[in-house]
Amino acid sequence: MISYKKFKEMIERKGITLHDLMRKGVITDQAYRSISKEKPVRLDQIDAICQYLDLPIEKVVEIIKDEKC
Repeated sequence: MISYKKFKEMIERKGITLHDLMRKGVITDQAYRSISKEKPVRLDQIDAICQYLDLPIEKVVEIIKDEKC
């Protein structure tokens, strides 16, 4: 399972919203909607977030092991 929960909490603490990132052209509308719904996002969009906010990828996306595995 993919999670952006920690990332969303972190940017919120910094006063940044996903909408801000979309409005500034960092992410696409599709990425905005996908992150909001905890859905997969293209790697180039994750890279754009990492580059813009100067974050390592593990601060943006977390992979949580499914209980089925």
